[in-house]
Amino acid sequence: MQLNQLRYVMEVYKCGSISKAARKLFITQPSLSQQIILLEKELRVKLFVRHKRGVTLTDAGEEFIARAHRIIPEIDNLLGSMKSCAAQAKGKINTGVLWIFADLGLAEILSNFCTKYPHIKTTMTVNGSVKLLGMLRERRLDSIFFINAGDLRLNDLLTIKLFDSDMVLVLPANHRLVQKDILHIRDLTDENIILPDKDSTIYAPITGCLRTFGVKPKIIAQSSQTDIALACAANGMAISFASDVIARRYKSERTVIRPLRPLIKREVYYAVLKEALAIPAIRLMTDYIGSLSGFNGL
Repeated sequence: MQLNQLRYVMEVYKCGSISKAARKLFITQPSLSQQIILLEKELRVKLFVRHKRGVTLTDAGEEFIARAHRIIPEIDNLLGSMKSCAAQAKGKINTGVLWIFADLGLAEILSNFCTKYPHIKTTMTVNGSVKLLGMLRERRLDSIFFINAGDLRLNDLLTIKLFDSDMVLVLPANHRLVQKDILHIRDLTDENIILPDKDSTIYAPITGCLRTFGVKPKIIAQSSQTDIALACAANGMAISFASDVIARRYKSERTVIRPLRPLIKREVYYAVLKEALAIPAIRLMTDYIGSLSGFNGL
């Protein structure tokens, strides 16, 4: 049974005549009659009794009309909803964000998107980059913001680079190394440091750089929590790694920021599964993020 056949039966019932219904439907009487006959053959019942004055319903026809009265409004609602989705006006997106989401200036992006498209319900899940990438690939998230340090497999994703930043060292203000304008990784030999957590995407590049230059610092903690790492530096406990964006944001009189060599870059990306771009709401968010080519973080 086709949707147009359902509507044809309803119109014939309302008009009480195939010829009158055909005029209202803007089709020929033979075409309408043929569609009714085809439907009756498919259903193996007669819906109408034809007579000179028009048509009347059979018992099966009365049940058909009773059910059609309930079905057609639902179909119309469904079609309207799908048209709205096709017009990218509604939907829902579960976005994965970093613990340092706000510190990177990304909260403003998501807030502006929600304001521009209020009919798209946007929820957030907070975690680290590695966990977010896993959740995206498991289809537990629709899109993510994450940090890539250059060693992640991204072939299955559509990624948009938002900005990158250099890793810097945050030292206690009274530390002896503040006398140097630029610090080399070798300067960390025997120094108290705080490393990022092992699940952090920046952990491998930093530890790899330490091994390359044979540096063996004193690791007093591992944490990707910005407030913990920088509080330790401010209180004279250790040297902390941070991106220049976040280091500047949390700069205090008790800390000093120094550039690090060799350069270790941290790239901030937006990502979705390529296959998910067929979903209008996700495509809309992706196009919106892609339009922010001038975004440079904080």
